[in-house]
Amino acid sequence: PMTSVARDIDTGCRRRCSASESRYKEQLESETLGVRFMFLPKEMGQKHNFCQALALFLFLQIDQCGGIYMSISNDELSISEQGLALLEEIEQCRLEPYDDQTGHKINAWTEGATIGVGHLISKAEWNRYKAGITAAKAKDLFKKDLAPFIDAVRQNIKVVLQQQQFDALVMLVFNIGAGNFSTSSVVKLINNPSAKTHYENLEAAWKAWNKSQGKVMKGLENRRASEWSVYSKGIYQKW
Repeated sequence: PMTSVARDIDTGCRRRCSASESRYKEQLESETLGVRFMFLPKEMGQKHNFCQALALFLFLQIDQCGGIYMSISNDELSISEQGLALLEEIEQCRLEPYDDQTGHKINAWTEGATIGVGHLISKAEWNRYKAGITAAKAKDLFKKDLAPFIDAVRQNIKVVLQQQQFDALVMLVFNIGAGNFSTSSVVKLINNPSAKTHYENLEAAWKAWNKSQGKVMKGLENRRASEWSVYSKGIYQKW
């Protein structure tokens, strides 16, 4: 329905401004929620302003002739400073290896061995990290670790996201892994709210990721609730 509305308005806008298109080559650009909008000078009048406002409401784009079309890519989005700060607060930066199940410091590798800001240590990496790392190294490691999770959201989500939604999804995939995320009911329901899954709705599918090694973990329940508040309400707050 939104694309149909966009097409109809696009046709009308183009018809109104086609005769004077050459007069309005000058344009201003504005970046809003990762979506680019192109604005004509005010001389286009109230009809153009209406199209512009409607396009913004529908997360559409306006070209230099007043035509509008839906943005279908999240490629320009990345995690915001708010999202980054909350993820760091949740994960916490620890400069010595610890078990992410218990939070206890460890002296030998185990499944769930972690360091820095949520960096899972593979068995092959243990010798590199067993003596600990500096704060600067932890920050660099965090940035590198985030890149594939940001890409996972961009690649798997096919609908336009708001910044808060993108942030929450990066936080989720950072915790559950890109492989789990790509096949999850969360992805299916965001891309198609009518998709058949085992869950009543998106919130239930999201909060079902509350287990570690088969056991429900209070920390994961809290984490999912925090992510869901970001996604659904734009509230960036740890429990």
